[in-house]
Amino acid sequence: MRRWHRLGTDDYLVQHDGKPVKEVSKAFGRAVLEAALEAGVTPHILRHTTAT
Repeated sequence: MRRWHRLGTDDYLVQHDGKPVKEVSKAFGRAVLEAALEAGVTPHILRHTTAT
C-alpha cells in the first residue's frame, strides 16, 4: 500500500469498475446474492474454503 501511495495510484484499496467500494459489507452482500449463495454466508465462512 505504501508503494501505491508513493506512486500516486488510486486512493481506495477495494474498487469495482474503477469506483471505490465504500461499504464492504454491502458489496459482499450483493456478491452473495449474485453468486446465489445461501443466506448467512460471511467473509469468515468463505475464508475457511481457502484455508488449509
